[in-house]
Amino acid sequence: MINTNTNAITLDNALFTLSDIETARINWEAGSYKKSNEELYSVLDRCQTFYQQIKIMKAGKRKLIKTIDVMLIERGMPSQKNTSLTTKVVRFVFGDCGKRAFTYATVINVADLEKPDTQSMHAFITDRGGIEEIRKTANGQPSQKEKRAKLIEGGEERVASAQPLLGGITLIDDLQPDNDNGLELMAVLMRKDADGTGSIVYRSNNETIINSLLAAYERDAIADDENATTDAAPGKAATSRAATIKEAAAV
Repeated sequence: MINTNTNAITLDNALFTLSDIETARINWEAGSYKKSNEELYSVLDRCQTFYQQIKIMKAGKRKLIKTIDVMLIERGMPSQKNTSLTTKVVRFVFGDCGKRAFTYATVINVADLEKPDTQSMHAFITDRGGIEEIRKTANGQPSQKEKRAKLIEGGEERVASAQPLLGGITLIDDLQPDNDNGLELMAVLMRKDADGTGSIVYRSNNETIINSLLAAYERDAIADDENATTDAAPGKAATSRAATIKEAAAV
C-alpha cells in the first residue's frame, strides 16, 4: 500500500536517498550489527561454559537437568527424550526461537569439541565464517563423542524412572554408591551361583564404567522401543491376529 503522506521521490534525490540507505547499512554492520553479533557470541560462549559445567557436575546434575525440563514445560517448550542438553540450554536462554535453537546448539556442540580453550567464542565463530556457515558445514551427523554423550544423558534420564529387575536390596556399608557422581549409581558384578541364586562379588563407583553401562542401557532401550514400534505396525498386527485365529481353529 502506498503511503500518500510520503514525500515523492525525484530523479535528482533518488540516488542520494539510495546512497543514504547504503550508508545506513554500512553503519549498521559496523556499529549496531557488529555489537549485536558480539553480544550473541558472548551469550553462546556462556551457554557453552554452562553446558560444560553441567557435564562435570559431581552432585545434583540429574536434579538440575530435571528442573530445566520442568521449567521448559512451564514455558510451553517441552523436551523430547532425544532432546540434547545443549538444545535445552539454548531454549531456556533464547526462548522459543524455532530452528535457531538447533543452529545455536550446533554451534555450541562444535565449539565444545573443536574450540581451543584459549580461543574466544567470537574468534572461533568468525574464523569459521559465522554461525550459519558452522551450521552448514556441520554435516548433521554427530561425532562418536557426541553420540556417546547423548546415550549417557538418555540413560541417566531413563534409569531415574526405570522399573527394577530386582528391588528392595539392603545396601551394606561396602555396597554404597559414591554420592560424588551425583546419580546415586554404582556398577556391580554379579555371579550366578550353583544353587541358582546370585552373589555380588564386585562393585565400582568408577564414572567411566557407570557411563559405559548407562550408554549400553540407553542403546538397548532405544532398540527395544524401535522393535516395539515395528511390531505394533498395522501389517504386523493383522498378521499376528490371523496367525492367532488360525492356531485357535486348529485346536
